[in-house]
Amino acid sequence: MIHQTAISYSIPSLYNSSFIKAMIEQIRMQDLTVSRHSVSDEVLLNTLVGHATLDRDSDISSLQKVSAFYRAVASRLEQETGLMAEVFLNLDQDDVGWILVFCGRLLVISQFIRNPESFRFESVEHLTLEGERVLQNSLERTREYFDFPERHGLSVA
Repeated sequence: MIHQTAISYSIPSLYNSSFIKAMIEQIRMQDLTVSRHSVSDEVLLNTLVGHATLDRDSDISSLQKVSAFYRAVASRLEQETGLMAEVFLNLDQDDVGWILVFCGRLLVISQFIRNPESFRFESVEHLTLEGERVLQNSLERTREYFDFPERHGLSVA
């Protein structure tokens, strides 16, 4: 049985979350048209949770959301462990596939995805909590196999 504890965040602290900063950075890096570079972080995050839309040409696809989420986790893993993290995203023509995240040579995330359109979050707070949960689980797995110093006050108990 999984129990999730609700943590109340203030809006400014959400946008200062290191995971959210990594997520925004990944979305902007994937933007080849540079159409999202002038959009505020708040509007960009709201498009991830469905509260707002950008113009039709610059809206964020579900595949980009999935990719940005797991690449943000990988980015934070690199920051915390000092090891290289890689993301492999494989979807077939039926939108069924796998997401694999490696930290060093260790597989830390293996996620089956059936439909990227269903990959969404209820709120920015939910996005933050889920990102931090996935990161914590990945760090726990890496600590079992690698010895690295704890950084940025992120503890794994």
